[in-house]
Amino acid sequence: MSYFYIFYIFLFISLLITPQIMISLTIRNGCDNVLFSFSNNNTLPNVRRMNFCNFSSKWIHEKRLSNEYIFYLIIDGNMYIKENETEYHLKKGDLIFLEPGITHEGYQRAAVKYFYFHFHHDTPFNKHNNIKEINKHLIQTRKDSLRSDPFLRSNKFTSADLYIPKTFTIKSQSSLLKLSNILYECRNDIFSKLENYKIFSANKVLEALILIAREYTSTLYEKTINNNVTNKSIFILNKLTSFIKNSYNQELNIISIEDFMQFSYDYLNTLFKESRNMTIGKYIQIVRINEAKRFIQESNLSFKQIAYKVGINDPYYFSKLFKKISGLTPTQYQERIYSEKSTTNK
Repeated sequence: MSYFYIFYIFLFISLLITPQIMISLTIRNGCDNVLFSFSNNNTLPNVRRMNFCNFSSKWIHEKRLSNEYIFYLIIDGNMYIKENETEYHLKKGDLIFLEPGITHEGYQRAAVKYFYFHFHHDTPFNKHNNIKEINKHLIQTRKDSLRSDPFLRSNKFTSADLYIPKTFTIKSQSSLLKLSNILYECRNDIFSKLENYKIFSANKVLEALILIAREYTSTLYEKTINNNVTNKSIFILNKLTSFIKNSYNQELNIISIEDFMQFSYDYLNTLFKESRNMTIGKYIQIVRINEAKRFIQESNLSFKQIAYKVGINDPYYFSKLFKKISGLTPTQYQERIYSEKSTTNK
């Protein structure tokens, strides 16, 4: 029970942050510029039903009218669902927030794996159809929050409204991983049934919702920065290159970069290519090989040890990459260094 409960929360969380920023979601016969908000995010949601469904054969959603909010998160396959006359084609990673009092049903059969989550909230939700001003507010709130002093007693940034999008696709792998970790922790605690486990798990749900709300705001924030190439280069590229230079000896991957930068990897990589004429991956390789050259010149470490020092665990790949970047094998480069030192000493 707890296992499904947690994963259900994951669906719920994902769906809640699904703003108008749709990526892969296909919508017919309607417009989805809608946000839902509730003013007291210190009140925990009341979860009633949650589960994970795996329909390997073609399945279609039943027609029903619910009196509670329902979230769906698609793990694999396709879901075709209609709310009133608006049709949604949901694919892997898509989220949707269904409203109470509105009939929904499937309109096409398909194999699908998904989480679902039913809940209600003591604080009434507000529905916003014109979200342009709200988005501006969220961007400004992000800026103010980044400039805030965490040691002040003001609760300005502890009671902000939570805005829940109607539909959304989360592309950031690090964000999905964070949500998954929170849900696993929540699931494990529910399963333990230790004292106060419902309060603990409800707080975990709220934590996940806040992370989702941040993901939505980050998407808006990226678009704002994207309108100013100069600020974009200064604010993002310098931070990214500094991070790589300081972390080249650690595991650098999509998740670690997204986690540090709080931007999607695709966005960062596109920005990097436009500004540096190379991918982030290529830049990481260059930084590591340059550091390897420094170790060859300044130490007596073996090539295998140097490879580990610069964050490469495969000595064969290290040698191959070294030649690709510098045009010489590590041995050839070392011999050239020795030759130059010998000539200098004469």
